[in-house]
Amino acid sequence: MGAVGRLPGGRDFEAVFKTGGSVAGPLFVVRFVRRDTESSRWGFAVGKKLDKRATIRNRMRRRLRAAAATTSIAGGDIVVVARSRSLDAPFDDLVREFDRLMKRTGLPAAAKA
Repeated sequence: MGAVGRLPGGRDFEAVFKTGGSVAGPLFVVRFVRRDTESSRWGFAVGKKLDKRATIRNRMRRRLRAAAATTSIAGGDIVVVARSRSLDAPFDDLVREFDRLMKRTGLPAAAKA
């Protein structure tokens, strides 16, 4: 993922949702805002609407984080919002969906270290 940071919740998430663009797929929605930096900041949202149990939501958040680690994007604030189909999706499908949606965002690829 290049240089990666955590996108704290609250105001930063709200800024991405209000001012950023979005691309959607069947497994999740990617909201993003471009920044002029070498690093990207990531946030993951898995709502109670998907599953009331915190253990399931946390597992989904970890799976999304691992799938995001396979991409190399720089210069943006990115929020990934899980959809219900992502709960049962194989990990390879999550990775393919990330690649497809990240290309659609138009965010630059991170420089190879």
